[in-house]
Amino acid sequence: NKNNLDAISNDVSTINNNLNLSYDTNDLKSKASTLATSLSNNSINSSDLTTLVNGINTYLDNNSKINQSLQQLNNNSKLITNGISTVNDSSKELSSNGEVIASSLNKLSSNTNKLLQGSSELNSKNSEIKQASNLFLKSSNTIEDGVSQVNDGFDTYLQGLATLTSSTNEFSNKITSSLKSMNGFKTTNKTTSMIVDPDKTVHTSYSNVSGYGHALAPYFLSLTLFMGALIYNITIPTRKKLTENITPWQFYLSRISLAGLSALLMAIIECTIMIMIGLHVDHVLEFYLVACTTALGFMYLVMLLIFALDNVGRFIALILMVLQLGASGGTFPIELTSKIYQDINPYIPMTYTIKAFRQTISSGFSTNTVISSIVIMITIGVICAMLLYFVIKYVFKRKHQVLKTN
Repeated sequence: NKNNLDAISNDVSTINNNLNLSYDTNDLKSKASTLATSLSNNSINSSDLTTLVNGINTYLDNNSKINQSLQQLNNNSKLITNGISTVNDSSKELSSNGEVIASSLNKLSSNTNKLLQGSSELNSKNSEIKQASNLFLKSSNTIEDGVSQVNDGFDTYLQGLATLTSSTNEFSNKITSSLKSMNGFKTTNKTTSMIVDPDKTVHTSYSNVSGYGHALAPYFLSLTLFMGALIYNITIPTRKKLTENITPWQFYLSRISLAGLSALLMAIIECTIMIMIGLHVDHVLEFYLVACTTALGFMYLVMLLIFALDNVGRFIALILMVLQLGASGGTFPIELTSKIYQDINPYIPMTYTIKAFRQTISSGFSTNTVISSIVIMITIGVICAMLLYFVIKYVFKRKHQVLKTN
């Protein structure tokens, strides 16, 4: 430290002072040589001897001082060494702590940057915070409105509760007065029966079927007749038989008569087989009549589609059959089916033929059901037969034009 360095500096100055004596070693040597010369010449000067003695004494004194100074210098050098080691240790500790300080400074710098970034982000979010505060204010207003509505509703509830309480009290009073008035009333078994069973349910069956097969027979009868008409018109190549040796009217009569006869035979055979295998029919004549008109209507409808549109007509006929499977109400009541089926139910032929077959097999409907079905199917058959003639005439005309061109 500083005190030790000052002590060392003083010791060095003392040594220098002691070394710079008036009688240094060289001087003593010259004096000694002079003394030896004098002794050899037997001419000793007393003053020189005194001077020599004084110089030796001074030398000895200064030499002891030098030794003391050197001892102090040695001691202080140890202190300097300890101080230097202490400085080295402190410098090492400072160096190690300097890394910590440097890392801390780096962290401080990075955290300062983050603080600046956070501050900038906070400034950028000021508008959103403002919007959120405005929304909070609006929400608080809404909550206040809701609280006021709840208060109003609670007031209404209290008023209703008061009204209910008064009505209950009034009802209780009337019941009490009624019970008092009934104290003298005598009950009988009829009175008890009237209270226990005030009404009776009367069940009346409008039709009876012996099994599930009888219930589904109208559905499958109508479906079979439609499929028969479709198979007939697909099997017989109607449009490929056009020739130049026949008129459109002749071709029309031949096709429509053959198709009508096939439809009638199909209906008669089907009804006869159904009766033979055990189907009970309440109205046999009407049963056959409904089957024949249904077969004719379906036959001419499918024939018109196929003759007019060929393969496209076959596809449309198949689509019509599929729609009638779900929308005719033959398996389940139409009210239990999808809305789309309920919407198209009044516009498909099988809806009326199934009801007519049900009336002829097990009754339950009126005779008007059979009549309406027969009229509808005859109307369909007649319209389709008339349109079929015009389609045949048009096809003949186009084919003849193609033949003339070739």
